[in-house]
Amino acid sequence: IARLIAELDSVKKENRDQRLALTALQKDNSKLHIEISKLMTKNNDLNMKLMTLQRENDNLKKSK
Repeated sequence: IARLIAELDSVKKENRDQRLALTALQKDNSKLHIEISKLMTKNNDLNMKLMTLQRENDNLKKSK
């Protein structure tokens, strides 16, 4: 019985540790998701600016 109780305690501790690790990973994942969203927004903004500059460049070429 004592061995089973010790093993059960060990399993409970491992389970608690794994839940803590899972929570930490979920927080990291959330932070990464936010960063990815910010980078995607910045990328879209840069693409829009690039298209504008390309249009302006084309217009300047045509006017020569």
